[in-house]
Amino acid sequence: MTGTARRTTRRTGAALLAALLTACQGTPQMGQGGSMVSGSGGSAGAQGASIQLQRCARPIGTAALVEPPGETSTSLQSLGLASPLPLLRLMMAQSNCFTVVDRGAAMQNIEQEEYLRQSGMLRSGSQTARGRMVTTQYVITPNVIFSNPNAGGANAGALVGGLLGGGAGAALGGAIGGAMRIKEAQTTLFLTDAQSGLQVGVSEGSAKVRDFSGGGGLGGWGGGVAGLGGVSGYGNTAEGKLIAAALMDAHNKLVAQVQATAPSDLYQQRRGSATRGGMIADVQGELVRLGYLPAGSADGSMGPKTRTAIQEYQRAQGLLVDGAPSSALLEHMRGR
Repeated sequence: MTGTARRTTRRTGAALLAALLTACQGTPQMGQGGSMVSGSGGSAGAQGASIQLQRCARPIGTAALVEPPGETSTSLQSLGLASPLPLLRLMMAQSNCFTVVDRGAAMQNIEQEEYLRQSGMLRSGSQTARGRMVTTQYVITPNVIFSNPNAGGANAGALVGGLLGGGAGAALGGAIGGAMRIKEAQTTLFLTDAQSGLQVGVSEGSAKVRDFSGGGGLGGWGGGVAGLGGVSGYGNTAEGKLIAAALMDAHNKLVAQVQATAPSDLYQQRRGSATRGGMIADVQGELVRLGYLPAGSADGSMGPKTRTAIQEYQRAQGLLVDGAPSSALLEHMRGR
């Protein structure tokens, strides 16, 4: 190789190194781009939300969030991360695609308030949640999967070392190979219809980040992932920011799935499940107890008399009048 060719090759290698350093500053790639989970959401609207977060003009429905499986929680704890539910709640408040129904710690406080009311310890005229709780339409369960925690560095180091050549190229290539990390994370969100127990949607989210760690003779070049908010520690570590990006990717895909499902399809799924087993007989038993059906009518078959009785009850209680039995309707009746 001539001197001119060697100089050209080295200039090319230096340019490639600069490009690698620029590309590896740790910006999360959610699908094909970065993401950001931060800010707030509520009556004042989404504040400081990522432009990549899928938004809805009106909520698709109410949803309760369920803690991920035990092994996922253990893996997150090993990384110094708490439950991803607060992060998801922030996303959903900002996106306006699901109205979150709290069935966690806040529910325990609501039950305590009801106990105080029944004990006569609350001020006269105070209202509690009895008869005013919103029915959960969907249950959303997240899961986090980790993969390829330290891949890609060796190949990149070999490429740069080969282009620069000589002892300096080998040393610099080794430094890059030892310091570069390509991390990937995958998440899933499972959407279950709360009335029927049917899984009506599932989405997978992914994110990948390239960064440098440990210096390795690179003059202090460090990896940093673009800020994704500090909810539950997810803005303090590269792993947390990566998982946050993957969760947003899964959220966006789940919203697209549910929006593509016609409401009538979900209604038929709920109705078909509700009319199986002992659901009808249980509803009929409550209708008998409440005086909407005569004694001995709980035969488990869905006929016009049962439908009419359900409609009368729904109308009297100010509920949606559809004449269809459901677990939510049964729960409402049992609370009378």
